Amino acid sequence: MFYKNDIVKVLLPIAVGDGYDYQLNAPAEIGTFVNASVMNRKLIGVIIGAGDSGLPLEKIKPATPLQFRITQSTLNWIQKMSEWTMMPIGMVLKLIINVPEAFNPPKTEQLYLFEENKKIKMTDARQAIADAFTSNYNEPMTISDIKNITHVSYAVIRSMINNKTLKPVSQQIKKTGLEEINYFDTKKVKLNSEQKCAADSIKLGDFSVYLLDGITGSGKTQVYFDSVWRAYATGKSVLLMMPEIALTAQFMNRFESRFGAKPVVWHSNLTAARRRDIWRGVANGEIKIIVGTRSALFLPWSNLGLVVIDEEHDGSYKQEDMGNYHARDMAILRAKIENFPIILASATPAMETLRNASDGKYKHLKLKSRFGGASMPVIETIDFRKPEEHTDSGHISTTLFNALKQTLADGQQAMLFINRRGYAPIVQCKKCGWHADCPDCSVGMTHHKKNNSLLCHICGRTQPMQKKCPICDDEELSMSGIGLEKIQEEILAKFPNARTALVSSDTIMSRQALERLVNKMESGEIDIVIGTQILAKGHHFPNLTLVGVIDADMGLFSTDFRSGEKTFQQLFQVAGRAGRAELPGRVLLQTYQPEHSVFNAICTYNRDDFMANDMAGRRVAKMPPFGQLIAIIVESEKEHILKKFCENLAAVTPKIKNAKIFGPIPAQLYKIRTWYRMRFLVAGDERANLQSAVKHWLSKIKQPANVRIKIDVNPQNFM
Repeated sequence: MFYKNDIVKVLLPIAVGDGYDYQLNAPAEIGTFVNASVMNRKLIGVIIGAGDSGLPLEKIKPATPLQFRITQSTLNWIQKMSEWTMMPIGMVLKLIINVPEAFNPPKTEQLYLFEENKKIKMTDARQAIADAFTSNYNEPMTISDIKNITHVSYAVIRSMINNKTLKPVSQQIKKTGLEEINYFDTKKVKLNSEQKCAADSIKLGDFSVYLLDGITGSGKTQVYFDSVWRAYATGKSVLLMMPEIALTAQFMNRFESRFGAKPVVWHSNLTAARRRDIWRGVANGEIKIIVGTRSALFLPWSNLGLVVIDEEHDGSYKQEDMGNYHARDMAILRAKIENFPIILASATPAMETLRNASDGKYKHLKLKSRFGGASMPVIETIDFRKPEEHTDSGHISTTLFNALKQTLADGQQAMLFINRRGYAPIVQCKKCGWHADCPDCSVGMTHHKKNNSLLCHICGRTQPMQKKCPICDDEELSMSGIGLEKIQEEILAKFPNARTALVSSDTIMSRQALERLVNKMESGEIDIVIGTQILAKGHHFPNLTLVGVIDADMGLFSTDFRSGEKTFQQLFQVAGRAGRAELPGRVLLQTYQPEHSVFNAICTYNRDDFMANDMAGRRVAKMPPFGQLIAIIVESEKEHILKKFCENLAAVTPKIKNAKIFGPIPAQLYKIRTWYRMRFLVAGDERANLQSAVKHWLSKIKQPANVRIKIDVNPQNFM
């Protein structure tokens, strides 16, 4: 305990330093948040110990304790996470202090409510605003809330204020309807013998990692719900973490059916006031269960008793913007430090997870049959090399066309999967060779036919579609490659009466938009849904019996050593959408490589042999999980400065025991948002001490102000 006028060390959410001395103006404990200032900039920090700078008292600034604190074990976790990820420790703290409103009284602001008017045309942007209100329980919002959640222009917001679909309300202080929830076990679900065996094997109390490995539709959710209830019933807090696209109404309804009330949900589209109330509710222990995305791990938990990570293999758990970390790995680290169990659930576990399970570090629980007796779909490849599969110049094979025809005739639904947005990814002049590139990124712009535009899928830059070549004025521009819109066009030409829907981040701008589509699927208003990976997880469509993968080879041409694993996971998850109820399912994979080991494994449901073979190759190559990688990405807006700095950095490359340093080489995406990029890769075996070696190496050379360095431990993205 520290007292008034004591000198304490305060960690601040900045990239420089590991703590600064301040003088308390009120008593406080280690872990207490404080108001402090740096160079006249007000910041929120946390007390991490006694002051140790030795500065004279007159140079030490005051700090004011706040009402919230985090535990010593959370501080230990912050330190360990910083050491592993090589993020500055202050930037790890920033992930926790990501809701500055939580430390202040509610602001007095003008609020607005959405009021539907059927006479007003609802454009996509206006609908996104309406959906934002729905996702926040139709509570009043500020203009900044609306802008931050929907990313629409202020002009759209002003137009809705003018046409009175956004109405000002007299209430000025933003309040949410968030109240403490008391859950109970409704006992509506009876586990089958396989589920019960898995549920009974999960022991609460001490640290342990459980891999809940079940095929799609096997009922993994109800198994971990059993553990959620047992942890909650003992007074512990519980975090259920999942990818944002898996936060569906179907899941929320399942949760409510089991526990008598909907969960408190944490995601990116909350108002500032709701984020504030949830953060404070977790901090003071009033909110016991959160269902959320990766950032929910950084809420100020004080009494965690269980963390569940659903779809643990999913790439969205890897953060690459505000520091590089893997939320699954950091959750396991937190569970170990704070001594509670963690459940990793997946139908296609990550290679690292399977390796830890085979080594006995994780307890492996298997669910081998679908809940309710549904059978697994039949999965087949279509050899697109055969001439008979090309009856025209389209991208739908003869076999897939006939299967779609029969499915529609039977009154059933189909899903076509292609993980590429837009109409055509390549726009080019055949006469002079010009092609549409993003001026800010080193990638081509994709043609989106719906709004006749060119869009960069890296930075989001949009411009009107060219009517003619800007170099030679030729009016015949070719569009190559395939995207969702082109497949829809082809389907409507072949099946003019079919009711189709497109599902991608371009067409589904909110969770509510996705729910409307799901409701249409469930009510039979859609015959063929054409989608990206948004549809690959978490959805149960009883009448969907056919899944067609347009380009199954797409993921296999990557330079990523994980390409086989990722392709298997993605296609197996997509295949799992078919035949989830009484009707049998069929999955067709269009490929030029039907003999590929990935497709053999999927078609024969032989995941374990495929993973074992892939693992053997990685063992020889000393690639993760049998080795370590650290990527160092150097960026600058000045190309010559970037190259010179990389030359200087390469000149002081150290020799690291059991490791090698490769590079520098231009990144595959050499320019992103006007910043040029070069990469180094540090590769070492499992025993190599890479982090300390890299830290020492980077300290040898001064980093210019116009150069950025990003460090990615065990990278998932090699672009």
